[in-house]
Amino acid sequence: MKIIELVSNPGEKTNINPKDSNKINSFNFFRVCFAAFVIFSHSFELIGLEAPKVFNRSLGNFAVHCFFVMSGYFIMHSWNNSQNGIEYLLKRFLRIIPEFIVGILLSEILAALCQNYIICPTPYIKNGVVWTLYYEILLYVVILVIGTLKLNNEVIVGSTYLISFILIIVFQTNTSAEYSVVAPLLFLFLGGGYICSIEKKINMEMCGIVSIFLLLIENYTPDLFVFIIKRLPLIYGPNLEEINYYVYLICLPFALIYIGKYFVIKIYLRIDLSYGLYMYAWPIQQSIIYLFIINGMNLEPKIIFVLSGLGTLLVSIAGYILIEKPMITIRYKILNLFRKYY
Repeated sequence: MKIIELVSNPGEKTNINPKDSNKINSFNFFRVCFAAFVIFSHSFELIGLEAPKVFNRSLGNFAVHCFFVMSGYFIMHSWNNSQNGIEYLLKRFLRIIPEFIVGILLSEILAALCQNYIICPTPYIKNGVVWTLYYEILLYVVILVIGTLKLNNEVIVGSTYLISFILIIVFQTNTSAEYSVVAPLLFLFLGGGYICSIEKKINMEMCGIVSIFLLLIENYTPDLFVFIIKRLPLIYGPNLEEINYYVYLICLPFALIYIGKYFVIKIYLRIDLSYGLYMYAWPIQQSIIYLFIINGMNLEPKIIFVLSGLGTLLVSIAGYILIEKPMITIRYKILNLFRKYY
């Protein structure tokens, strides 16, 4: 089975049917890259070191943000391509839950074998990425509700998107985890969903290119936007010196969707291992760190990344063959049966 195919044709405009976009497109490749970013970042953080940064945040945090953008985009597509709420829930349940359960079981088993990682720099935490999946599942339910109530049109989604952005600016001084960690995830998910609802009515190429340009400025010359803002005659209102953060939140969804769907270079990954890589990596990394410590070995983040990456890749391939691939077949059979009678 051919897994990866590289296609480059600058003279041809590339388009992907949304119904096929989860099967063969560069998003699958990006998902694997982002999962690798999370593993690489955690290879530092799990041993008490600071992870490499991009856009003024850890590489792992950036990758999770990208996951939520893509999730919002594709989940909105999933709703639009479902006949009703039951079909939508079946697709989401059969995609997420089986491997989620296996991931939790693996986490519990490895933690039990490694004394709950009590001697590790990050003790007791069996799987530190599961919390993000809880919010993602919650957002699936939100899409179900707004879709059922016929609220998933571009005006309502766009208004919600704008109001959410205003609230982020207003409450920027809030230092709670709910604001600094969770709020960006929800907003970026909404951004992906909003793009899904308007992409046929806007110049996505222009939006994508401008967003990439602004993100590059934000990353490499972060003082530029602050310099401009400080010279505006603003007497009252919110402090806009966090302009880099706002540019990042607005531009990331447009840049990511543009690169993944419309960019002229396509890297096709025919199977998606990202979910397994994301779900299994933490307990495998914790177990490797535990083994390093009890054997008196130095904790080198890059070595931990290579070993845990290879281990997680093997487990993910096994998970795809034994769980995801059979569930894809079961999903199609159940959906065809459901459509036949309902």
